[in-house]
Amino acid sequence: AGEAAQVLIKAGVRVVNTTNADRFDYKETLIVVQNGDLDAGATVKEVLGTGKIVDQPSDQDVADIIIIVGHDWKPPKG
Repeated sequence: AGEAAQVLIKAGVRVVNTTNADRFDYKETLIVVQNGDLDAGATVKEVLGTGKIVDQPSDQDVADIIIIVGHDWKPPKG
């Protein structure tokens, strides 16, 4: 999660928190959009180079998007 966060930060995405997911066997990276801004989800997907965008409205106000990094994400080389 930390490496993915650094990639997002370098691309200008504001990252407010990084924690481990509830488990470590996610095959696919999930980009969970909680505020309805699917364009922002698409931007995250473009930066990461992978991910399934999931529209899941939430009343929490900490993060607009939650990213669960799966085994399909590969850190950039270099």
